[in-house]
Amino acid sequence: MGVAVTENRAERLPVDEVTGYRDRRERAEYIYKVYGRYLQGKVLDVGCGDAYLRPFVDDYTGVDIVGAPDVRADLDSGVLPFGGATFDCVVCTDVLEHVDALHTLFGELLRCTRRYVVLSLPNCWPPVVKRSLLMSKAGVKFYGLPLKKPMDRHKWFFNISESVDFIRGVSGSDKASNVEVVKMDVFYGKRWKRIIGRFFDADRALNNLFGEALWVVLEKRR
Repeated sequence: MGVAVTENRAERLPVDEVTGYRDRRERAEYIYKVYGRYLQGKVLDVGCGDAYLRPFVDDYTGVDIVGAPDVRADLDSGVLPFGGATFDCVVCTDVLEHVDALHTLFGELLRCTRRYVVLSLPNCWPPVVKRSLLMSKAGVKFYGLPLKKPMDRHKWFFNISESVDFIRGVSGSDKASNVEVVKMDVFYGKRWKRIIGRFFDADRALNNLFGEALWVVLEKRR
């Protein structure tokens, strides 16, 4: 089963103009400021953690195995405990890289939404390059080889270009519904990075080096 992903309204990768975020609470505010227009109707927050997005959404449901979700579920199973087309918008930010069943869970996001999916995928390259190669330090967050098995790890290692290619070419779980990429942003975070991005927007090498995450809005065709 597959989902055809088209990009008629996403010809380029605009650079974010909104102040960045440093933690999950600020990220929820960022989602509201930048993608609030899509948070209409029933909203599902996949991998919600402590549900920081809840105050910004009228009809909110959070799902996770930790934190303060409305529904507790193991996302690593790749299955969401909801019916098809149950929500108007499904939000999944910096979550897919933490699960083995990334492709299956991505398909579940598309299955559960009636219209929008707001998704972010981190750029895994910069922290490794900065800390391990440039600073010669070990213990990169989510990576490395710690003495004890950590609770939270990245199961996948990809950059901005690979995330873009994935969104453009991946097949999901609902072959009957075409999905269009309506918004695609490279998030740079710090101001000096945004300045670089503004002058060299859509440059794959610079996006991979300085971009912090890829943000995407998908819309199901009606």
